Amino acid sequence: MGSALNSEDGQKGYNLAVRVCGVCHLLAPDQPTQRLLAPPAPAFASIVRQRTFDEDPAEHFLTTTHRGLDNPKGMPNPELVDYQIKEIVAYFLEPLQIKRVRAWLSWLGSVRLALNVIVKRRNFLPATRLPPQ
Repeated sequence: MGSALNSEDGQKGYNLAVRVCGVCHLLAPDQPTQRLLAPPAPAFASIVRQRTFDEDPAEHFLTTTHRGLDNPKGMPNPELVDYQIKEIVAYFLEPLQIKRVRAWLSWLGSVRLALNVIVKRRNFLPATRLPPQ
């Protein structure tokens, strides 16, 4: 798939995920559906927190079953079509994008703070004189 994701797709993905995935997974603390699976399936937030989780692994995650002889109670194939996968992936990745932006802004703020400290210290230090040549 690999197409551009947008916030409209994210909202559609949330609405679809509530109906399809929310029966087993926790999508958000305020989700309108009750989870029926006991024990519950992993929350979407814990799935998204995986380091390698981006658009391609998310698509793979949604298009493959996690059920087999070794895991008979694993997730069944949700049998989503391409546009539904794109929407749910957009929903999956919105918090991840926000988290990355916040981390970048936090880092940028730290750099700015460090530069301010350096500039202030430089203003209080006596001027360094170069030896005559």
